Amino acid sequence: MVFYGITLSLYNNGHRFTHCCPSNCLPGNSHSTNSAAIHTVSSGQRAESPVNRGSEGLVQLLLSVSDYSLLPEQLFKKELIMSRPLKVVALSGGTWRPSRTLVLTQALLVQLAEQLPIESKLIELGDIARPLGAALSRQELSAEIEAELQAIENADLLIVAAPVYRGSYPGLLKHLFDLIDLNALIDTPVLLAATGGSERHALMLDHQLRPLFSFFQALTLPIGVYATEADFSNYQITSEPLKARIRLAAERAAPLFGVHPKNLLKIA
Repeated sequence: MVFYGITLSLYNNGHRFTHCCPSNCLPGNSHSTNSAAIHTVSSGQRAESPVNRGSEGLVQLLLSVSDYSLLPEQLFKKELIMSRPLKVVALSGGTWRPSRTLVLTQALLVQLAEQLPIESKLIELGDIARPLGAALSRQELSAEIEAELQAIENADLLIVAAPVYRGSYPGLLKHLFDLIDLNALIDTPVLLAATGGSERHALMLDHQLRPLFSFFQALTLPIGVYATEADFSNYQITSEPLKARIRLAAERAAPLFGVHPKNLLKIA
């Protein structure tokens, strides 16, 4: 299918289906990469061969619609796998090195890469802290920092991790998001994470970070990851429960993009 110029693929039990929008279809274009797939014939009818019935209704719906722009965008995000790697941008909101927040951010990226085909970018707030803090408006930013903000705005999935500082996330992290375009993160999935000195700060994820991204109308994932100093040894994650939580967060993110992990964890 061509959806705004992108060929989309539907996966069903190992079978991959592709289809072109009628107005963009070229003569001789193959509509399937698997001989068992449903494909389009010249008369506009569909020839079928046995496939699992679980997604047959979805396949028929997609093949019968002439204007794909009328379908809800979330349907494509949930049921279709894009033909390019997902752009995942991870923002580590700490300003010091070594950093437990950075270690947690990197661990989340590793787990996501095991679940999804991703193209990752890691932004460390500490690397841009001083010039970012000196800018009172976006027009005052250097080209380097402007590129970082654009990467955040254009991400398919965001990871935002922050250390707890005075009961909340750092003010410089808030300053960064003060410069993000108001409409840039609408419907962008965001995986939240935080590190703190003790478990007493765990609710910072829900009481501080989640409302920030609700303002942007982003889709904060229901599973966040919080880690304490006791979960690390020499700035390496040693806690098995934390590792399980990281894996759970990544598994919960995968279905948003059409990937359904096997043996899905229920809780961690």
